Parts: sequence; C-alpha cells; structure tokens
Amino acid sequence: MRLSELKSAGRNPVLPLSVSLADAAGPADLQLLSLLRVLPGQRYVGAG
Repeated sequence: MRLSELKSAGRNPVLPLSVSLADAAGPADLQLLSLLRVLPGQRYVGAG
C-alpha cells in the first residue's frame, strides 16, 4: 500500500497492512498488525 492509499482508507484500513517506503538506502516495507491511534491524513500510530 502506498501512503496515498493509506490516506484514502480513512480511519479503518484493513489490517494487517504493509506500507511501501523508499529512501536513499532503498525500498522497504513496513508492516502494521494493529493501529493504536489514527488521525486520517496526519498520523497513524501502529504496532507491528
């Protein structure tokens, strides 16, 4: 899932979810098994 897709998922994205990230070190996937705090479009706090 891309960050733009996560934003459109709103308050209840389907879990577990995998977010694709990339930086100078290369691509990586962040897997979230549960969400602790959700502020759509601003902040998602999760545990994986």
